[in-house]
Amino acid sequence: MVEATQIAQDAQAGYACDYCSKRQPMAFNECKEACKGHRKLAEKIGKEPLNRVGKRHAMRIMSDAYGKGIVRAQVENNNLRAYAKEHDITSAESIKTCKTVSFFGRNYVEVVENLNDKKLAANSTVFAEVDTRSKRHRKITFRDVAAFYGHRPKDPRVWYLSPYEFVTEWDVIMLKYPWSLKGADDDKFHAALTKEGVELLTINKGRSPRLEAGVHYRVKEGLHRTWISFPSGFATDLFRDTWVISKRPRPVAPMFIGSPIPLRNSDSADRSAMLTMAYFHPWTLRKEEAEDSFVPFAGCLRGEDLSWQDALSAWLDGEVISEESMRYINNFLSVYRVRPCDPTEDILSDENVSDEELELTEMDLERALRSKVGGREPKANGKAKTSSSGKTSHEENSRTGMAMAQQIWSVAQNVDAAEDCNVPVDAAILKSSLRSARASQRQEKAGSTVALAEDAAPAVQMYAKVTIQSVKHWLAGVKKRTSAGNRQLLNSEQFAMVKRVADRVMDEMRAVSKQKFDTIGSFCVGVCMGDRALARRTSLND
Repeated sequence: MVEATQIAQDAQAGYACDYCSKRQPMAFNECKEACKGHRKLAEKIGKEPLNRVGKRHAMRIMSDAYGKGIVRAQVENNNLRAYAKEHDITSAESIKTCKTVSFFGRNYVEVVENLNDKKLAANSTVFAEVDTRSKRHRKITFRDVAAFYGHRPKDPRVWYLSPYEFVTEWDVIMLKYPWSLKGADDDKFHAALTKEGVELLTINKGRSPRLEAGVHYRVKEGLHRTWISFPSGFATDLFRDTWVISKRPRPVAPMFIGSPIPLRNSDSADRSAMLTMAYFHPWTLRKEEAEDSFVPFAGCLRGEDLSWQDALSAWLDGEVISEESMRYINNFLSVYRVRPCDPTEDILSDENVSDEELELTEMDLERALRSKVGGREPKANGKAKTSSSGKTSHEENSRTGMAMAQQIWSVAQNVDAAEDCNVPVDAAILKSSLRSARASQRQEKAGSTVALAEDAAPAVQMYAKVTIQSVKHWLAGVKKRTSAGNRQLLNSEQFAMVKRVADRVMDEMRAVSKQKFDTIGSFCVGVCMGDRALARRTSLND
């Protein structure tokens, strides 16, 4: 009876807490079946040319969408497009009492596993973000949500909050700092100008100079009503003048989509306990301020000689700080406790399937940069099918051209690149260089090609002297030259055209040496008017 009551309670709590954010099972399973079909198709046509493989997969995608897709009415399509939001995929078809935000659970799990189980993550989950506070001086900064939470100050408003509660009530934002001397002491700014910052703004009055965090402005100290600054220390000095902890106007609902979630498999019970404690147990990265009973150091979250299941059981046995935290934990466990152990036990549930992780290595980069040879590749026996006309296949031409390009532009292997040395540049020198570059561009646009030619620096090029005998020698070599496959490089018509051009060159050389130019004009007319069709068909390869 107790077990039946627990299952009913879990189902009720899971329905209430999980229905809005749960992926739709019909679409999820349809996509899974479509992926199975594409995998079987890839095994079947894996040896076919790339263009045929792409066409077959494209046709399969269209047939799946046409035969298995859900048809929506025009009114529903218009509503979905009119009320769609990029950051909220369910905004067009749901009513919410609060906003939802992403909960980056993987970042917290990596820190806890690294400090307790000595597991290193394959990929870092630090997020790059564009600093748009200055329209003229935008830059890239990085957001590490686990470091922000772990290094929060010992303020009672945030100190006893778990990661889930911290994301619900608070947000880490880029601080606001003054861009001019006017109103620099306003309370709307989180930072105050330093002596260096005041001097820089005074010198560049009316402009927008680049202000560096920690140099030209620093975060304000003291207690504030709607925001909290990070404490000073070795680990926080890198970001405490860039980020602050801000109170949300209204609490939000964190979503676990993309985060590691507990599974009901027998071999994953310890990991499920670890996930629960990493998400809902308060912890800190400031070891000197840790409290063993309520807010322990992240590396001591499990305890010595204890499994994660034992640590979770001991924590749930009367050591949870508040009733609100207990309600979050119960709802979290209820949602995932009713999940089936085997994905095939319940076709209506899909949350027990974690998202596939994308892990890229150097081998993946090498394979991605490798060029794909076009055309039909030879069969497994290595014998390429020759055409009836005897011409070389497109695949062989492509491969020969790529091999020739690699010989001309060789790539060095295993070369250690020099370290990047960022040398500070004087602002005055940089502005002078920019002015010179703009003036040079204006001169290039205004000046004519003749003026540019006159201003160009004089240059001398040396060429080898050509004689009549060298032209004859070259012509004889071209006639005997062969290409791949021991074929003649030029056919009879092509060689006749090349010979006519060579004869013309030799006649001009004789005329120049003897200072007699009477026959050159008539010869030119004969060449130009004689055989235009032959000239169009001829291709000079040398």
